[in-house]
Amino acid sequence: MAKKVKEETPSIANRIAIYRESFTRKDIADWTQAINKTLRPQDPMWDKLQELYNNITLDAHLLSQMQIRRNKILSAPYELKNGDKEIELTPEQRHLINKAIELCVDSIFYGYSIFSINPTLSDIEQVFQRHYFDPRNGFYYREIGKESFRDHPWYNKTLFEFNHGDDGILKQAVPHVLFKRFAQACWSELCEIYGMPPRYIKTNTQDPELVAKYQQALANIGSGASYVLDLDDDMGFASTNATNGEVYENLIHLCTNELSLLICGAVIGQDTVNGSNAKESASQEITDNIIERDKKYIADTLNAHFLPALGLVHSNLSNAVLSYVTPSDNSELFAQTLQLATHYDIDTEWIKDTFGIPVLGAKSFGQPIEEKNKASVKDFFV
Repeated sequence: MAKKVKEETPSIANRIAIYRESFTRKDIADWTQAINKTLRPQDPMWDKLQELYNNITLDAHLLSQMQIRRNKILSAPYELKNGDKEIELTPEQRHLINKAIELCVDSIFYGYSIFSINPTLSDIEQVFQRHYFDPRNGFYYREIGKESFRDHPWYNKTLFEFNHGDDGILKQAVPHVLFKRFAQACWSELCEIYGMPPRYIKTNTQDPELVAKYQQALANIGSGASYVLDLDDDMGFASTNATNGEVYENLIHLCTNELSLLICGAVIGQDTVNGSNAKESASQEITDNIIERDKKYIADTLNAHFLPALGLVHSNLSNAVLSYVTPSDNSELFAQTLQLATHYDIDTEWIKDTFGIPVLGAKSFGQPIEEKNKASVKDFFV
């Protein structure tokens, strides 16, 4: 008698699928299951949702929109001050803060970023995969179970969490990328069928050898082969609908615009049919407002725990506060200054501080024209 194997209750570790990059076909059912997995009252997990995020970022348009928003933030100038005094950063410190800002930007898209810094607080030691974390309850799933990473003694000292407070804006991007892929696949299939319509041979033969020969003939169409058919048999091409895939094009266009609106707040530089300078300017202003909000989130996040922890080890970063430098538009003020300068004297030090233009003094144009002419006439008659 075979020995019955005792069936054990699967542990948390066994219920966690070991993360592997999976680029198989995804559909709306995968998106729904991933969201439901994060909403479970017990042991919610984000592994499937984060796997979907990595999958959809293969979309070229979505990736380009993410890069536009990311690059605008990463290229924005910032400064660190201790009170009113600006702090001089070493190259290592600036490198560390720049990498922290990148992870903070990623938390906007993916929902959260968790990383650790080496004991000297000079460089990021490890960026943890988001698949194994529960950002809602603060748990980290391990092979032996789960533990609270927020109760870790090094939390906010060398272990940091940047949490945007939601599942990331890529959560809303998933269905648009999936529908776009579906439309592209269907359009591609339509091109194949419309470009080479289905071929057929009509025959009433029951000879297996002849049927196999006809099947081979159909497979070889297009290679310049010639065939011999029975008088009662007929070869031809099936008629297809005369369409160029407008329905798929419209769906792709809709999904593309939705992704642009989600990431950048507007469709910028893509609609060449309905585009205009006024529309582009208004769209750019909307994107700039989103970037300003992102910069405020980044500054608040780094000032909360990250910079205070660095200040405990790096003396020059003690009481450091990060803020973004907003370049002022002085074009209108400069035009007003030029108009006033024709009638009033302007403080040269103020001009230098405001516009960065060193002014040495009033320009000397020599004698006035009237005095010069008078002197010339007098000299002539003398």
